[in-house]
Formats: sequence, C-alpha cells, structure tokens
Amino acid sequence: MATTETSAWLNLRGLFYYAWCIVPLFWLAGAGGYLFSGIKLKTSSLRGVGTAFLAVGMFLITLGYFQDLRGELGGYTIFFNLRFLLALGAPLAVYAYALTLRGFRKICTEYEGSLAVFFHGLGIFSIVILMTTETSLWLDSHNMHYLLRCVLPLYWVAGVAAYLATGLKVRSAPLRGFGLFVLAVGAILAAFGYSIDISGNYLLYINGRFLAALAVVLMAFLHGFFVRYFHRVCPEKEREFAKTIYSMIIAGLFVLLSRETYLYFINTVADPAKAKQAAQAGLSVVWGVYAIGLLALGFWRNIRPYRLCALALFGITALKLVIVDMARVKDVYRIISFMALGLLMIGASYLYHRVEKRFFATGPEDEKEEKETREQGIC
Repeated sequence: MATTETSAWLNLRGLFYYAWCIVPLFWLAGAGGYLFSGIKLKTSSLRGVGTAFLAVGMFLITLGYFQDLRGELGGYTIFFNLRFLLALGAPLAVYAYALTLRGFRKICTEYEGSLAVFFHGLGIFSIVILMTTETSLWLDSHNMHYLLRCVLPLYWVAGVAAYLATGLKVRSAPLRGFGLFVLAVGAILAAFGYSIDISGNYLLYINGRFLAALAVVLMAFLHGFFVRYFHRVCPEKEREFAKTIYSMIIAGLFVLLSRETYLYFINTVADPAKAKQAAQAGLSVVWGVYAIGLLALGFWRNIRPYRLCALALFGITALKLVIVDMARVKDVYRIISFMALGLLMIGASYLYHRVEKRFFATGPEDEKEEKETREQGIC
C-alpha cells in the first residue's frame, strides 16, 4: 500500500526520479520488519519472506540507480547524490541481514546459517560494484579516463581485503576463494590501465597506474600470507595454493616493473631511436636487480626453484646486453664481450654451487630440517 500510494503521488507530480529512489526503501523496511518478527516469534517462514522482500528491494534499487539523473538534477556530485546514497542502502541492508542471522544463529536453521555467509559476500560485492559504477559514470562523463583507470583497481583490492577478513572471521573458505576472483578482476583492470598512453610529464614508479597495479600485487601477497598465518582456520589445500600465489606474485611483479620501465622511456625521451635504446637499457637494469633480489630470496627462504629462476634471468639479461643493447657495437668488441660473458657465467655458476653446498647440506637430517622450515615459512 505504501509503495502504491507513494509511487502514484510522486508520478502524478512528475517526480519520477524521487519515486525510483524512495519506493525501494519501503521494501527494505518491510524486510527488516519480517526479520525482526521472525526472530521474535522464532519463525523461519517469516524470516524467509523478509529475504524475499530484501531481494525485491535490491532489484528496485538497481533499476532506480540507472535512471537518468540529468533530467532531475542537472549536474550532480559523485557520492553525494540521492541516487547513490539510497543505493548504498542495499548492500548495507544485506550486510545487516547477514550480521543479524549470524548473531541469532542459535534459533536459525542450518540453511539460514549458510545464507548468512552468502549475504556477507553479497554485501561486499554489492558495495564494490556500486563504487565502481558510480565512479565510472562520473569520471567518464567528465573525460577523466586516466584517473578512472587508476582508481577502479583500488576498489577491487579493498574488496579482496574485505573478503579475506570476513572469510577468516566467519571461517568460510568460499568467501576467501571468491576474494581471489575479485583480485583477478582488479588485476585485469590494473592491466587495462596500461592501455592508455599518458603524457611524458610523470615519474617512474610514482604514478597512479603503477601504484594501482602495485596495490594488486601487494594484496595478493597479503592474501597468501594471512592464509598461511591462520593455519588453524585455513585447510591444508588452501595453504598449499598460497605458495602458487607467491610464484604468481613474483612473475606479475616482474612483468609490471618491466612494462613500467619500458613505457616510461618510450614516452619521455623525445628521439624515438634514443628512446628505444634507453628503454632496452632500463630493462636490463631492472632484470639484473630483480635477479639479484630473487636469488637473495631463494637463499633466505631456501627455495631452490627461485634460485634457479634467478640464475636463468641473469643469463637472459647477459645475453640481452650483448645481442640487443650492444647491437651497434663493432663485431670484434661483441666477440670479446661474448667471451667475457661466458667466463663470467662459468665463474658465477661455480660460486653459486660452492655457496649452495656451504649453506645447504644434503644429508638426511638437513633434508628433514629443510622440509620443516618450508612447512613453517610463509613461502
């Protein structure tokens, strides 16, 4: 009755936008009333009707959100408009519903307990989608495309943090797993940010698109770290998969640093020939430093594959220096460089095996200790 009366009155006066904004609130209020009555009377059927009212309210809010704002409000402010504030009520209502069901889980059915976990995830996902949509519509209408590409991944990174924290709190592996899907979306959005060419007036590694992508990498590390840290909450398979996440982080960070370095010199150096030469030299420096860091990590955590990958990267970097970076050098000097490079690689290989044998013995007791170290470590 309240829905019909309000909708008819506002539509007769041409206030269509306000009708779309206000009517869903009646359904959310009805959902709250049914939930309260169902808990008070200990009746699951009333709580089920409240869930249906909540679904209708969210559906109406979704329809109302995409109504045209220009005819009613002209220009509007991002986040501070009636449409967004009322739409924010949907995920907040879902999350409040989840907290209530979980708080009164002693009188709720097993199905409602699972529904509470689902509502936790739905509430987080709804907020992420709402923030993404609101920001996209406003920044795109103001032609702030670069800022849009930098901001969107951060919303999804925040969503991953929320899924991880909630999944650990309610001991739900599906919530933590869905957080990885949200993280993958954030990674795609961060990669999409590199499809836009920005002006040369920006700093290497200190710009919006790089920091947004770095936030995705950091969040992936934190996800793996906390999954392994809370070993009593997370099952063994999930902890083992965290090791795979670490390997993906190493590969992703390598690609990110390489891409950022190459594009920086290509965009900032005026002469195209010198720009390519500087970009290739920058890549060699990044690869060399990354190989050193990966080798140090491999020795620190006693992870042999990391050390082998570091040596392979050293070799690729050395070959790149001779073949690509020194392409314009005379042949005789290139031959000498190849010979010197070969001697250096032989010497480095010898030193590596000497250090490995010194720090990591291969006896049965040492192998047992190494296995225990890997199981207790975060990598």
